[in-house]
Amino acid sequence: MLLLTVLGITTGLLFHRLVKQGRHSLQEMQALANTRSDLEEQQKVVQNLRQRFQYQGSQQAFFHTLSLEATRLIKADITAVWLLDDSGHQLVCQTSNSSMTHEAFNLSEVQTCIELIQGQPVVELNMPGTDRPDLFSHQGMLKLFREFGLHSALLTGVYQGGELQGVLTFCQYQPRQWSDSDKNAASALAGVTAQFAEAFQRRKAEENFYQETHFDQVTGLPQLAHIEDQFSQETEHKEGYLLILRLHGLHLINEFHGVEAGDEVFRNLAQQCLAILEPLPQQKHLFRLPANRLGLLLEGSQSEAEHSVQLLIDLVSGSTWDYQRKNYTLSLQAGGAHYPSDGRSLEELQHKARLALQHIRNQADKPNTFSFYSLNVSRGLKARTQAIQELQRAIEREEFVLYFQPQYSSDKRIEGAEALLRWQHPEKGLLGPGHFITLAEETELIVPMSRWILRQACQVLTRLPITLSVNISVLQLRQAGFVREIQGLIHEFDFQPHQLVIEIVESMMADPGAARQLKALRQLGVQVALDDFGTGYSSLSYLQHFAVDEIKVDRCFIKALEEQDDAPLARTIIAMAHSLNCRVVVEGVENKAQLAFCRQHKADLIQGFFFAKPEPWEHFTARLEASFQNDHTANAH
Repeated sequence: MLLLTVLGITTGLLFHRLVKQGRHSLQEMQALANTRSDLEEQQKVVQNLRQRFQYQGSQQAFFHTLSLEATRLIKADITAVWLLDDSGHQLVCQTSNSSMTHEAFNLSEVQTCIELIQGQPVVELNMPGTDRPDLFSHQGMLKLFREFGLHSALLTGVYQGGELQGVLTFCQYQPRQWSDSDKNAASALAGVTAQFAEAFQRRKAEENFYQETHFDQVTGLPQLAHIEDQFSQETEHKEGYLLILRLHGLHLINEFHGVEAGDEVFRNLAQQCLAILEPLPQQKHLFRLPANRLGLLLEGSQSEAEHSVQLLIDLVSGSTWDYQRKNYTLSLQAGGAHYPSDGRSLEELQHKARLALQHIRNQADKPNTFSFYSLNVSRGLKARTQAIQELQRAIEREEFVLYFQPQYSSDKRIEGAEALLRWQHPEKGLLGPGHFITLAEETELIVPMSRWILRQACQVLTRLPITLSVNISVLQLRQAGFVREIQGLIHEFDFQPHQLVIEIVESMMADPGAARQLKALRQLGVQVALDDFGTGYSSLSYLQHFAVDEIKVDRCFIKALEEQDDAPLARTIIAMAHSLNCRVVVEGVENKAQLAFCRQHKADLIQGFFFAKPEPWEHFTARLEASFQNDHTANAH
């Protein structure tokens, strides 16, 4: 009987234990199922946000969606996304499902709060009754929560590159115990916010970069690169004209009042041209070309083109252009080419429109006139033929000379130079490359000309202890024996290969043949520089696969300092180049503000009129010797 009693008690205890274990297992299974469900829901939210990022253009719309998704996932009464502004001095509410949006605090107002967030992944606060009452008397964000009548908050940091860039806040009107699932979801959403905030920053930088390189900063008009992107679509199965408009007389304003004054007048003129063209029924695009020129892509017949150009000529010639109470007279000449009969590509149309303009540009007695390309435009063709012949003779007679512009370090030491070509014309005197390089490239005379430049540069390298940069045309780079030629010059003149810097333009990076040649040059030890970065092809993806030693920041980006305190695109290019381990040369530095900017952002070399203009060999070597002598004297002391 006792045995049965003991067995009964033991059986009961075992049964009770099994029931308890079963319940615990069911609880664990249920918890696991809940965790899996929470993770699946988080993954759905992240996937939805990725899709929204692809299809929603604005950062504000994306963050609004993120706020809604976060509210649904964590079931908080108020969700807010806070990010540092561009200055890094204020924390701003980017979006919220409450009136909290656009609230902002200086970092000093939220310092204690930030320290809490930096100390742990997720911060849980209950209000009032918190053990940190000092937070509410001094901390702007938490004081704001109390003003909204909130009793509980969950805060987590948004990090980029290890640095705190923002905060996600989830708040409740009633006291709440935040679960591990809530905290995990908050951390996941913070990671998503950081990822897409960085993506939006990159997109904004790319958009700014595109705006800088495709639209003129003076007039706001599109540049040729923007028109090229649309040309085929705009002109397919249509007829019309490409017109090049050349403005005369603006140089006087530039000379007497400075370039800024000329820019202001040119900006005013461009706006009035747009106003004149706007009522015309046909499709048209006014755009900016280099120097004092405009381009006009105009759909329609020749009579319609003539009418449009005459309107612009009458506007320019019939107005007085005032600056500082002085009146100036401007005139306009235009050359046009018809599409599709004169060409189907923008390049071909430009060439023929320039010929038409060349036909009339020297007619001083007809300042306000225009011409269309035709087989009868003999004067322009004759002048072109004569110029080609003169250029051929100049190459044969070696009428060219090299000028040298030094490149300075931030502490004013000469560490490099650029070799620049000049033509010592027997009748016209010393001519800059703007007078002949385009013609040389069009006729492929650039190949023997560049060969001469390269040989002269390598010859002087035997007497230089610094690097020397030489511009190379794509035609020369495509020559089969180009690398062997360089190798022969290194052997003949016995200089260190790294002293020679070959400068290329961005479009060459897209040429597979040229890319192979440049890779072979770098294997020889010759350095490669990317010239005028940001003004040409501008595909950042090429820089990831195509190694260069140096990036030259074009003068147009540093010119922004003439109108504002910062040059954001120049700053971005410098930082990007350094991240790629490239040396940075900033061109066009002409004043102390630009020099200070270059020093502040650690540009490696500085080139521009502030230090020295291009000069003959004798002047350059004297400058170089004086620089080395100064360094020696300074070191001696």
